[in-house]
Amino acid sequence: MSIYTKIYDILPKLLSKRSKISPKSTTFIYDDEIWFDDYFTLKYIDETTIAIGEPRYWQRNYSYLIIGDTQALLFDSGIGIQDISAVVQALTDLPIIHMISHYHYDHIGNIDKFKTIYLSQNQLLLQQNVLDNTIYPSLKSTLRILEGQPSKQIKFSKVLENTQFINLGNRQLQSLYSPGHHSESISLYDPQRRQLFVGDFLMKGTLYIKFLPLSDYSEFKWATFNLLNNTQSGTTIYTAHPFEFAHELNNPYYTGGITFADHLELSYKDLIDINMFINQHPSSNSMPKKMVINDHLNIVF
Repeated sequence: MSIYTKIYDILPKLLSKRSKISPKSTTFIYDDEIWFDDYFTLKYIDETTIAIGEPRYWQRNYSYLIIGDTQALLFDSGIGIQDISAVVQALTDLPIIHMISHYHYDHIGNIDKFKTIYLSQNQLLLQQNVLDNTIYPSLKSTLRILEGQPSKQIKFSKVLENTQFINLGNRQLQSLYSPGHHSESISLYDPQRRQLFVGDFLMKGTLYIKFLPLSDYSEFKWATFNLLNNTQSGTTIYTAHPFEFAHELNNPYYTGGITFADHLELSYKDLIDINMFINQHPSSNSMPKKMVINDHLNIVF
C-alpha cells in the first residue's frame, strides 16, 4: 500500500470530524475586507482587482477577479459551497474568462458555473481521456475524496503555453507555469501593475513541498526561477490562503489549530529569498525536514 493510498484512507475520516463552516458572527475578516453577503467577502486590491474570500470555510480560500476594459478573468473559484458566479456577476457585466491555479478541489468548486474556461498546457499533460476539449480531472489531481467533493467536468475553450499573454482590454495577464505545490499549477502576472497571483504555490507561513501527490521540490525550484525570470522588482504576490497550521495561542489570529496570517500578500523579496534557499539546499531522498526561509516563511521539503 502506497503512502498516498494511506492518506486517501485516513484523511477523509479526520477531515470529516472538522467543522468546515464557521458562523458568520464568529468569523474573523481583515480590516480592509467587507462582507458581500452571508458567506463571501471582498478585498479590493484596486478598483478592478478584487479578492473574493470565503472566510467561513476552514481553508479560507481567496479567488481573484481581474477586470479589464473588454473582459474579466476569475482566477480560481473556491470550494463550491456557495455560488461564486453570483458575486462575479454583481461586480462586472463583462464577459468572464475562468482559469484555475491548479485542480485541487477547493479551487475548482464553481468551475461548472462558467462557460469560457482557459487551461494551461501543463494542466493537460497528466490528464487521461481528454476528448472534445473536455476532461474529468483525476482523483490524484483534485484530492476531492478528502472532503467528498463531486467530480467536475471541465470543458475548456483555449490552452495557453508558458509566458503566453491574455488580453482583457487595456490589461494584459501572463500565464506562467508554477509547479511545486502541484505539478499542474500556474500563476498569472500583470506586468503593468506588478501583481502576481500564485494560488497555492506560495503562502505566508509554512510551504509543504513533499507530502501531497504531484508536489515536487525540483519542480518548485524550476517554477521559482520561471517566476523570477518573468516578473519585476516591486511585484506584490497574492496568495489563495492566508493561514498556517500552528499552536501560537497568544497570536490574535489563532483559531483552534490554524493561525491566520496578518495579510494575504507576499513580496518580490520573498521570491528572491526562496530562490536563494533552494539553491543552497538541494533536494534529497531523506525524510522531510522543516527549515526557515525568512522571518515569515518556512518550508517542509
